[in-house]
Amino acid sequence: MITNIKKLIKNHKGAISIEFAGVVMAFTSIFYIVYDSYNTITLQNNLERTNYTVASLFRERSSLYPLIEDTISDTEWIMNPRRTPYTAEHFKSYEIFTIDQVKEAHELAKKLLNKDVSIRIDGLFIKQEVIKTLPIPERKMISFSSCSYSACKPEIENYLNNRSDMTDTSIANKDYTKLSPYTDRIWPRTPGLDPLRGRYIPIYRVSMCINNDESLFLKFTNRENNNNRFLPNLCSETVVISRCHDLKYYTRGCPLYYYRPQWDKHQ
Repeated sequence: MITNIKKLIKNHKGAISIEFAGVVMAFTSIFYIVYDSYNTITLQNNLERTNYTVASLFRERSSLYPLIEDTISDTEWIMNPRRTPYTAEHFKSYEIFTIDQVKEAHELAKKLLNKDVSIRIDGLFIKQEVIKTLPIPERKMISFSSCSYSACKPEIENYLNNRSDMTDTSIANKDYTKLSPYTDRIWPRTPGLDPLRGRYIPIYRVSMCINNDESLFLKFTNRENNNNRFLPNLCSETVVISRCHDLKYYTRGCPLYYYRPQWDKHQ
């Protein structure tokens, strides 16, 4: 038996075929890896460009969207000398957004990518004291996600639902309030108070994710990238400031956001 084993080892018939099969398998594996890596990088770049495009359009709200009921600022205190309120238009803003507008951004992203995408948009609004220009610890964030009306992969839904709170200032390198610039914006004088000379511009954060199923191996084996086992999901995040153009009328369009309890102290 030992003799037969030695003969088998020394027998070179079919060695070339075996070596060729091994080389082909190795080459095929390398080709799949290179192709899938290239597809992943390309898809990530497309996602980044799409996210930036959607965020750039979303920031131009005063040119593209109608006025929305202002649910962020406490504007009830703003009265004329007879203490009668301004018109209803005063309590509307271009910078507030709704779920319907997020749906429009979602549809735009899907058309640009030519594939399904999940999206979440957050808005950060910093309120000001009535007689001071410094920001105070009173911030408001509004958020809408496409996962609330459209099916999302569990991993993607978990990622979008657990985005960091933009009002949290406890972590210095993740303090979004530092990204909000202060810009000149004169508000008319109120009896007994000096006018505010500027406002903190709201910030929008657009987060997008797609399921990375552009794998040649998955297509060859007719499989899906379920549970993120083969390739990682791809996500992108873009932060922009509001670009409000309607500054002609101070009573509408691009408001300052006030903190009403501070006003109560000065009445």
